[in-house]
Amino acid sequence: VREMEDLRRTLDQHAIISVADALGTITSVNDAFCQISGYSRDELVGQNHRILNSGKHSDEFWTNVWRSIAKEKSWRGEICNRAKDGSLYWVDSIITPFTDANGKIDKYVSIRHDVTVSKRAEEQARDSEQFLRNAIDSLDSHTVVLDGAGHIRYVNRAWRDFALTNQGTINVLEGADYLAVCDAAAAKCLEAAMVADAIRAVLAGEAEPPQIEYPCHAP
Repeated sequence: VREMEDLRRTLDQHAIISVADALGTITSVNDAFCQISGYSRDELVGQNHRILNSGKHSDEFWTNVWRSIAKEKSWRGEICNRAKDGSLYWVDSIITPFTDANGKIDKYVSIRHDVTVSKRAEEQARDSEQFLRNAIDSLDSHTVVLDGAGHIRYVNRAWRDFALTNQGTINVLEGADYLAVCDAAAAKCLEAAMVADAIRAVLAGEAEPPQIEYPCHAP
């Protein structure tokens, strides 16, 4: 019994915990739940978890959650909740059903961890990437972004239009190995070999990005 009590105290100190009955009505919450949601224990107990609904998840999302736990299976995923003050927060949640002596579900225990900071960082990274893509797309020059291995990560509209019109059987769009394309063209085009060598030097940290002019029919 003492070990179980120690375990409960440890969870209380490091996790956001709530218990709901078979109908989804909240019967118990810990202090961390109150702190992150902004609601008092009295405001939460007796309510449904919909009190925290942020509107960020589809009906299908919640249907899948309830379908899983109704089959006595634990569900894990990231959920966006809305606090009492209207702010949004994200939690990595595990919802586990518990059964009574007759084998029927009588409660659901939810254990969560706050992942708001990492989710916001992800959103900012996506926003920054989208901004970069939009800026590159606005350029009239043919522009390509490569990853650290020389594979094409992104091309702008001008590059894509030119490639689709002139590429033939050679793939120079997202996912293609651009260094391999340059190597294959090097036998017929000296500039292609120069481009490949320059890219490899930059990727290896041995040189600054150079400026090379080459014919449009080259890679």
